[in-house]
Amino acid sequence: MTPEAAPGLSAAQRAERCEILPHEISAIRDEMAAIRAVILGRRGQDQIAASLAAILFPPMLSQIDQQKVRKQALDARQAEVDKRLAEQKALACPSTT
Repeated sequence: MTPEAAPGLSAAQRAERCEILPHEISAIRDEMAAIRAVILGRRGQDQIAASLAAILFPPMLSQIDQQKVRKQALDARQAEVDKRLAEQKALACPSTT
């Protein structure tokens, strides 16, 4: 780790951050896996709801919007992972992910 990699942080602080980052990344990836499981589990139900909504009851489309919210949450978590990976690189942490 070079001091230029993280201005304002001591070597001990950089080392501590390098120790914590893989755990944070792992926790976020676990959340992402749970969200993906919900999305995949609801796919068939959503297809049926979309068909019925288009034909019989348009207010049912709000149920499908829940998947959109879940996918947005997935995108937000991926952005967090990317941010932490960039931080690892900037800190010159040993690669663990």
